[in-house]
Amino acid sequence: MPRQYLANEIFTTLPDDLRTISYGNTQNDAALAEKFSTPLDTAVYDQILDTLSPSVSESLTTYSVLVPSMDLGRLLEPVFTAYIATCTTAPPEHAPSQRATECEMCEREHLPLTYHHLIPRQMHAKAVKRGWAKDWELQKVAWLCRACHSFVHRIASNEELAKELNSIDKLMDRDDVQAWAKWVAHIRWKKT
Repeated sequence: MPRQYLANEIFTTLPDDLRTISYGNTQNDAALAEKFSTPLDTAVYDQILDTLSPSVSESLTTYSVLVPSMDLGRLLEPVFTAYIATCTTAPPEHAPSQRATECEMCEREHLPLTYHHLIPRQMHAKAVKRGWAKDWELQKVAWLCRACHSFVHRIASNEELAKELNSIDKLMDRDDVQAWAKWVAHIRWKKT
């Protein structure tokens, strides 16, 4: 498929810092965030274009994506802008305003959801001081039903939550949490 080939050909020639850009990387490195803020600075954009293999332009021309009257830079600018925006957007657990529609553990819908701080607020200072989390990670949240939220706080202390179980993925890696989520998913909730 030409699109897959072209995407691979372009991506592999990009500078390392652009290939590995992420929300976490930009939060930890202000210079990186500044360099790849969109719209891209002309000098940065030119630097990216200079790293591209000449075969990229040839391939785009061969597949009739790039016509002789079109500038390669103008063609790829929206692609790079969309790529950077996608890679540097905060994941849901870092954006409390992005409320889930189902519990992130048991996946039950139509339940009242609670706001679970993945790094408990009481542990914020300690988590940063001990290197368990960066400042920008302190507001990570998960939307959990009351049953799952209570379960999480029963299985681990605030310190353990902050140090070892500070993401939904880490919580869901535990066998007891998987068993709980599977079991509670079958329990119907009814409003009293």
